[in-house]
Amino acid sequence: MLVTRKIEKTDFIMANLSWKGVTLASVANRNFTSIDDVVSFISSLAGKCFGLAKLTIRNKTQGWAINMGISTPSDISIKNITSPSSVMKGTQLSIPF
Repeated sequence: MLVTRKIEKTDFIMANLSWKGVTLASVANRNFTSIDDVVSFISSLAGKCFGLAKLTIRNKTQGWAINMGISTPSDISIKNITSPSSVMKGTQLSIPF
């Protein structure tokens, strides 16, 4: 079950997206209003990757953090975080968690 957390516009959010142990994008900012905003923003910074990426979101103001796997390379949003993308035949994914 996906646990949803609230984000207020004034909260200080820190997020990191990594793939195969390499940081693709990192952000520390305010003005996010939802987890979907964070996912959309950080995925636009990251560029293309194939497989499963690890996203860590920390709300420093409220004192919580979440880790989640994100399927790529399709358009990343909160709607497809819990369902992995279809794996192409003959490929193997490496998950560095």
